[in-house]
Amino acid sequence: MRPVVATVLSAREWEPVLAAVARHSGRVRLVGRVFEPIELERMPRPDWIVVGAETAWLGGDWVEAMHDAGSSVVGVYGDDGEAGHLEEIGVDVLAPADGEPTALLRRLLLPSTREPMPGTPVVGVLGAPGAGTTTVAIAFAADDPGTALVDTDPIPGVGPTLGMPPPPRSPVGPTDAPGARHGVDGPFVVTAGGEADVGGVVAACRRRFDRVVVDACPGFHDRLGWCATEVVLVVDASVQGMLRAIAMVERWDLPEPALVLNRVTDLPGAVEAARRSLGLDPVACVPLSLDPGAAALAALADQASGRRATG
Repeated sequence: MRPVVATVLSAREWEPVLAAVARHSGRVRLVGRVFEPIELERMPRPDWIVVGAETAWLGGDWVEAMHDAGSSVVGVYGDDGEAGHLEEIGVDVLAPADGEPTALLRRLLLPSTREPMPGTPVVGVLGAPGAGTTTVAIAFAADDPGTALVDTDPIPGVGPTLGMPPPPRSPVGPTDAPGARHGVDGPFVVTAGGEADVGGVVAACRRRFDRVVVDACPGFHDRLGWCATEVVLVVDASVQGMLRAIAMVERWDLPEPALVLNRVTDLPGAVEAARRSLGLDPVACVPLSLDPGAAALAALADQASGRRATG
């Protein structure tokens, strides 16, 4: 099987030359030439990522995140100072910028030693706009100080829902992630929606917490395959909500989700509609309530006890 390779775009000559040699040889599968970390999360996971030391966002946290995802990192340096920096942040292979591109290509043909990080579960909670993913994500993480709750929405909803003040502008807390702060008697909340590398924030949380719950905004849906060990699909039980969910499921390329029906008024009808339209049995049904947070907590407590929703 051909190694899967991605490069990070560079103004230096090595990157376009390497890309041209790789494509001409056909010995590796070049899946992308990217500019920002987010672009890597929208493509098949590379075995190797080749990045220049001059890349502004390149740092130890990003390298660790790529290792956690199962990718090895090749750092390309221009001088001894850059080589030292790349060694310090933990890249797997060093390569000189003025080296022979075919020599680097031969190195990429060797097996990557990285495997996706096992262990810490990451629950990705997603749904169509208006489905109530934030409420359900909070319920999944409630009352657990060993959980990191990551809000990926550019307009954060987790903090305001929990009555927390606006997040700080500078990094705080053990995740070293902008906007991180402790919840009250509950999860550690990380507001990461403004970050280009949300996957890096999730990876940092995996290394420091027992469990991670991700409130996934629509723009983050196609990136969950990189980090989520479990996917929860939240569906509003209204007709409009079910139609939006059908549109999502038709282009679904993530693992089969656990279905949570939200704002349910007719339990047998909602369960039957989900089975017929989505091909899924719900693991929990949250009734329509004046207190949606409490309703979600109660419904998911039932699910955690192993009682599946039935029609």
